[in-house]
Amino acid sequence: MTLLQKQTFLSNYSYLTTHLIEIMESAGKANNKKRYKLAKNLVDTANEMYMYARMLEKEEDMAQQRLSLERADKIRAVKKLREIRGDER
Repeated sequence: MTLLQKQTFLSNYSYLTTHLIEIMESAGKANNKKRYKLAKNLVDTANEMYMYARMLEKEEDMAQQRLSLERADKIRAVKKLREIRGDER
């Protein structure tokens, strides 16, 4: 996820949850249990989506690090082989 994508995601998440919490609080004050429960479920769903997106972001970071390490290992192996063979390249 690029920085712009992350900022957009967090901005949208914040906007959504802020308004859902407002709806939930107003339903609680009005003693509208059905609307309160619906809004609470939506907030919980938004939080689950946020946690899932964070998990995907962490998995992507780990995959990038793993790829970087693999590339570095291959480069070292090639250099070592060239040393052993006496190549000049």
